[in-house]
Amino acid sequence: MESGRMFIGLGGNVGNRLENLVRARSMMRGAWGEPVGVSAVYETPAWGMAPGTPAFLNQVLAFVSPVDVPPESVLDFLLDVEVELGRFRSADAVGYENRTVDLDLLLLEGREERHVSARLEVPHPRMAERRFVLEPLAEIAPEVRVAGQHATVAELLARCADEARLTRFGLTHEPWAKTDA
Repeated sequence: MESGRMFIGLGGNVGNRLENLVRARSMMRGAWGEPVGVSAVYETPAWGMAPGTPAFLNQVLAFVSPVDVPPESVLDFLLDVEVELGRFRSADAVGYENRTVDLDLLLLEGREERHVSARLEVPHPRMAERRFVLEPLAEIAPEVRVAGQHATVAELLARCADEARLTRFGLTHEPWAKTDA
Protein backbone atom coordinates (compact mmCIF):
# COMPACT_ATOMS: atom_id res chain seq x y z
CA MET A 1 0.00 0.00 0.00
CA GLU A 2 1.32 3.47 -0.85
CA SER A 3 1.31 6.14 1.80
CA GLY A 4 -1.01 9.09 1.41
CA ARG A 5 -2.76 11.40 3.80
CA MET A 6 -5.31 10.34 6.37
CA PHE A 7 -7.78 12.95 7.54
CA ILE A 8 -8.94 13.00 11.14
CA GLY A 9 -11.94 15.00 12.33
CA LEU A 10 -11.74 16.38 15.86
CA GLY A 11 -14.64 17.78 17.84
CA GLY A 12 -15.97 18.31 21.31
CA ASN A 13 -18.56 20.34 23.17
CA VAL A 14 -17.91 19.92 26.91
CA GLY A 15 -15.08 20.83 29.22
CA ASN A 16 -12.27 23.01 27.92
CA ARG A 17 -13.07 22.39 24.27
CA LEU A 18 -9.95 23.97 22.80
CA GLU A 19 -7.61 22.32 25.30
CA ASN A 20 -9.19 18.95 24.51
CA LEU A 21 -8.46 19.45 20.80
CA VAL A 22 -4.90 20.56 21.60
CA ARG A 23 -4.29 17.49 23.76
CA ALA A 24 -5.76 15.13 21.13
CA ARG A 25 -3.52 16.66 18.47
CA SER A 26 -0.49 16.28 20.71
CA MET A 27 -1.24 12.58 21.23
CA MET A 28 -1.71 12.03 17.48
CA ARG A 29 1.50 13.92 16.77
CA GLY A 30 3.30 11.55 19.16
CA ALA A 31 2.07 8.59 17.10
CA TRP A 32 2.22 9.96 13.55
CA GLY A 33 4.50 13.02 13.57
CA GLU A 34 3.59 16.57 12.67
CA PRO A 35 0.33 16.98 10.77
CA VAL A 36 0.74 17.83 7.11
CA GLY A 37 -2.54 19.73 7.10
CA VAL A 38 -4.29 21.73 9.83
CA SER A 39 -7.63 23.43 9.30
CA ALA A 40 -8.88 26.34 11.32
CA VAL A 41 -10.88 25.54 14.43
CA TYR A 42 -14.59 26.19 13.93
CA GLU A 43 -17.38 26.63 16.42
CA THR A 44 -20.43 24.81 15.14
CA PRO A 45 -23.96 24.08 16.30
CA ALA A 46 -24.52 20.68 17.89
CA TRP A 47 -25.47 18.62 14.81
CA GLY A 48 -28.38 16.22 15.36
CA MET A 49 -28.77 17.19 19.02
CA ALA A 50 -31.48 19.00 21.00
CA PRO A 51 -31.73 22.79 20.82
CA GLY A 52 -29.68 24.39 23.60
CA THR A 53 -26.97 21.73 23.46
CA PRO A 54 -23.54 23.39 23.86
CA ALA A 55 -21.79 24.22 20.57
CA PHE A 56 -18.89 22.14 19.34
CA LEU A 57 -15.40 23.10 18.34
CA ASN A 58 -14.39 21.17 15.22
CA GLN A 59 -11.23 20.84 13.17
CA VAL A 60 -9.65 18.51 10.62
CA LEU A 61 -6.03 17.39 10.66
CA ALA A 62 -4.12 15.49 7.97
CA PHE A 63 -1.27 13.12 8.74
CA VAL A 64 0.87 10.99 6.48
CA SER A 65 -0.92 7.66 6.62
CA PRO A 66 1.15 4.91 8.22
CA VAL A 67 2.15 2.40 5.54
CA ASP A 68 0.50 -1.02 5.86
CA VAL A 69 -1.46 -0.08 8.99
CA PRO A 70 -5.09 -1.24 8.79
CA PRO A 71 -7.68 1.50 9.26
CA GLU A 72 -9.00 -0.42 12.28
CA SER A 73 -5.65 0.14 14.01
CA VAL A 74 -6.03 3.87 13.43
CA LEU A 75 -9.56 3.62 14.85
CA ASP A 76 -8.29 1.78 17.94
CA PHE A 77 -5.71 4.51 18.55
CA LEU A 78 -8.32 7.26 18.16
CA LEU A 79 -10.68 5.49 20.58
CA ASP A 80 -7.84 5.19 23.12
CA VAL A 81 -7.17 8.94 22.81
CA GLU A 82 -10.86 9.67 23.37
CA VAL A 83 -10.88 7.58 26.56
CA GLU A 84 -7.64 9.20 27.77
CA LEU A 85 -9.28 12.61 27.32
CA GLY A 86 -12.40 11.68 29.27
CA ARG A 87 -14.84 10.56 26.60
CA PHE A 88 -17.55 8.41 28.09
CA ARG A 89 -19.90 6.42 25.87
CA SER A 90 -23.17 5.50 27.54
CA ALA A 91 -24.27 1.95 26.71
CA ASP A 92 -27.94 2.97 26.78
CA ALA A 93 -27.64 6.26 24.88
CA VAL A 94 -30.10 6.97 22.11
CA GLY A 95 -28.73 9.35 19.48
CA TYR A 96 -25.78 11.69 19.91
CA GLU A 97 -24.30 12.66 23.27
CA ASN A 98 -22.22 15.54 24.60
CA ARG A 99 -18.52 14.68 24.54
CA THR A 100 -15.15 15.99 25.63
CA VAL A 101 -13.63 14.84 22.38
CA ASP A 102 -14.74 12.94 19.30
CA LEU A 103 -12.16 11.69 16.81
CA ASP A 104 -13.14 10.27 13.43
CA LEU A 105 -11.07 8.76 10.64
CA LEU A 106 -12.77 10.65 7.83
CA LEU A 107 -10.89 9.80 4.69
CA LEU A 108 -7.84 7.99 3.32
CA GLU A 109 -6.35 9.72 0.32
CA GLY A 110 -5.78 7.70 -2.82
CA ARG A 111 -8.25 4.93 -2.06
CA GLU A 112 -10.45 4.07 -5.01
CA GLU A 113 -12.79 1.88 -2.96
CA ARG A 114 -14.55 2.39 0.34
CA HIS A 115 -13.14 0.47 3.31
CA VAL A 116 -16.00 -1.32 5.04
CA SER A 117 -15.64 -3.65 8.01
CA ALA A 118 -17.81 -4.59 10.97
CA ARG A 119 -16.25 -1.72 12.98
CA LEU A 120 -15.45 1.00 10.49
CA GLU A 121 -16.37 2.66 7.20
CA VAL A 122 -13.92 4.96 5.41
CA PRO A 123 -14.69 7.48 4.02
CA HIS A 124 -16.89 8.34 7.00
CA PRO A 125 -20.38 7.31 5.85
CA ARG A 126 -22.09 10.59 6.81
CA MET A 127 -19.39 13.17 6.12
CA ALA A 128 -21.05 14.37 2.88
CA GLU A 129 -24.07 15.45 4.97
CA ARG A 130 -22.09 17.50 7.50
CA ARG A 131 -20.82 21.00 6.81
CA PHE A 132 -18.80 20.93 10.07
CA VAL A 133 -16.71 18.14 8.50
CA LEU A 134 -16.61 19.28 4.88
CA GLU A 135 -15.74 22.94 5.41
CA PRO A 136 -12.53 22.37 7.43
CA LEU A 137 -11.65 19.36 5.25
CA ALA A 138 -12.05 21.48 2.10
CA GLU A 139 -9.79 24.10 3.64
CA ILE A 140 -6.84 21.67 3.64
CA ALA A 141 -7.74 19.16 0.89
CA PRO A 142 -10.35 20.46 -1.59
CA GLU A 143 -8.94 18.39 -4.45
CA VAL A 144 -9.02 14.98 -2.75
CA ARG A 145 -11.40 12.53 -4.38
CA VAL A 146 -13.78 10.75 -2.01
CA ALA A 147 -14.14 7.02 -2.64
CA GLY A 148 -17.73 6.00 -3.34
CA GLN A 149 -18.86 9.59 -3.94
CA HIS A 150 -17.41 10.23 -7.43
CA ALA A 151 -16.59 13.74 -6.23
CA THR A 152 -13.87 15.81 -4.62
CA VAL A 153 -14.17 17.27 -1.14
CA ALA A 154 -14.83 20.71 -2.67
CA GLU A 155 -17.62 19.29 -4.85
CA LEU A 156 -19.23 17.61 -1.85
CA LEU A 157 -19.10 20.87 0.09
CA ALA A 158 -20.67 22.79 -2.81
CA ARG A 159 -23.66 20.46 -2.86
CA CYS A 160 -23.97 19.88 0.91
CA ALA A 161 -27.55 20.53 2.07
CA ASP A 162 -26.49 21.20 5.68
CA GLU A 163 -27.02 24.92 6.24
CA ALA A 164 -25.33 25.12 9.65
CA ARG A 165 -23.26 28.25 10.18
CA LEU A 166 -19.63 27.68 11.11
CA THR A 167 -17.67 30.40 12.90
CA ARG A 168 -13.86 30.47 12.87
CA PHE A 169 -12.63 30.11 16.42
CA GLY A 170 -9.30 31.94 16.47
CA LEU A 171 -6.38 31.56 14.09
CA THR A 172 -5.53 28.32 12.32
CA HIS A 173 -2.20 27.58 13.98
CA GLU A 174 -2.11 29.90 16.99
CA PRO A 175 -3.46 27.49 19.65
CA TRP A 176 -1.06 24.75 18.54
CA ALA A 177 2.02 26.95 18.63
CA LYS A 178 1.47 27.97 22.25
CA THR A 179 0.49 24.64 23.81
CA ASP A 180 2.34 21.37 23.74
CA ALA A 181 0.21 19.20 26.00
